[in-house]
Amino acid sequence: MATFDLTPIVEALAEEGGPDPRAAPGAASCGVPVEPLPPDGTPITQWASAASATSEYGPISWAATQVTGPPDTPTWGDAGTAWTPAVMDGGIEWLTVSLPRPVVPTGIAIVENLGAGGVVALEGWDEACSVWVPLWEGTDPSSGPPVAIFRPPIGPAGPAMGRYRITIDTALPDWQEIDAVELVGMPPG
Repeated sequence: MATFDLTPIVEALAEEGGPDPRAAPGAASCGVPVEPLPPDGTPITQWASAASATSEYGPISWAATQVTGPPDTPTWGDAGTAWTPAVMDGGIEWLTVSLPRPVVPTGIAIVENLGAGGVVALEGWDEACSVWVPLWEGTDPSSGPPVAIFRPPIGPAGPAMGRYRITIDTALPDWQEIDAVELVGMPPG
């Protein structure tokens, strides 16, 4: 297994209070790391634990599942350790990520390692109402190199959500690749 220097990504995420992806995960539940619930009023920070997409370039490398867990693509460029859609310039694509614990979302970090700037919307799934709730829509100003970390401005919104949909416009030059998705939120209740 290759070892990468994730220091630049770790430092950038730490500026916003994100966890160190090199740290040992919490107790496992069915193979998925689960962080213990913090006391009331303390944000929960989680990496995507499952993912799917409208398309993917490969079944293992470049698959949607590559965005799960902490970043593992330390440099700008094409990498099979990140998700990329099946075709370049294919129009709108969706990347859906799930979390181990539903939270009331307060922040998100989308780690883009190629073709940064393609994110155009973010939604959360309201389980009780069976609808996607808009959390952010606009222009992703990210660019690279180096690896870009896009943090669209979202605030506490709606109920606790455990599934999020990222909309990507692939009309930009180059392939769009996403390495990891980190979500910060408050415990429900």
